[in-house]
Amino acid sequence: MSTVVRRTCTELGNDASGGASGIGLLGANARPLGEFRSTPAYVLLGDPGAGKTTEFDRESRESTELGDAARMLRAKDFIELD
Repeated sequence: MSTVVRRTCTELGNDASGGASGIGLLGANARPLGEFRSTPAYVLLGDPGAGKTTEFDRESRESTELGDAARMLRAKDFIELD
């Protein structure tokens, strides 16, 4: 039996100097990946094996809000898009 743990994301923004600033470091303000569905594009960073691909695949299959617009693309395929 396999159990899938739903992953959460913490949004990072830019600080005044142009560097990254964490919003909700250490898990505070962590949100499910599905809450980012209205965002046109984003980058999900994480350690290898953290479940990024699994979660994106689940989102693309289960998202009824996005319908056929939800597509799972690997980074190497995304780079080749116009």
